[in-house]
Amino acid sequence: MSIGTHFAFSAHLGPNGPSGYAVVSDPALGEAQGHVCLYLPQTSNFAAFAIVVERGSGFYGSFPNFQFFAGDFGGEPPSGTPDSLQLGPRFACGVGGEPPGGPVVKGNIVVRL
Repeated sequence: MSIGTHFAFSAHLGPNGPSGYAVVSDPALGEAQGHVCLYLPQTSNFAAFAIVVERGSGFYGSFPNFQFFAGDFGGEPPSGTPDSLQLGPRFACGVGGEPPGGPVVKGNIVVRL
């Protein structure tokens, strides 16, 4: 994840399947936003999900889907372990591989099972 990447998301897995919305933007890589099409809780503090790109620009917006790997480590810098976010474009509604990512330097990720 490059410096200056901004994101906001809400992703859920309910009785009717995955739901939610996400947006990610980066000054160098563009923007992708859309509704959640896949949600996979991994552990009590880690989840993966994907969106259908409904609006976008640049590199991020040139793919039909986008994946997110979100880690909730319970702390915020400088006193605790920062949350983590890995993200990247996809050609299908799915998650996989090792997209680039890093620590969240401002903000908070909450993952609940």
